[in-house]
Amino acid sequence: MNGSFILKSKIYTFVGLLFMLVPLFYQILWIYVFSKFDNHAERVEEFRRYLPSIISEPGTSSIIFIVFCFLAIILSLICLKHSIKLLKVVNITTLIVAGALMSLLLFSLL
Repeated sequence: MNGSFILKSKIYTFVGLLFMLVPLFYQILWIYVFSKFDNHAERVEEFRRYLPSIISEPGTSSIIFIVFCFLAIILSLICLKHSIKLLKVVNITTLIVAGALMSLLLFSLL
């Protein structure tokens, strides 16, 4: 493997990890707000206050975060074949977590 490919693989892995972390923090925020309030209307109102106005609607935010998960999966798959061992572990973890988050977000759209 040449140095250029290893650098590109590291960059793709890092960007894929960032794409996966955004929806993960979104889900963590929902769990936090869910445990804070008893009434569902209060939960939704509080949750929307944490998000920017562009993605405050549930359908819009879910679609945006599904795209983020999809990009994380694509970037991880690109780097999975020829990466060094540590990057393979990070890419496999990203694939698993992004796939699970994407499934959760898809089911939330129903």
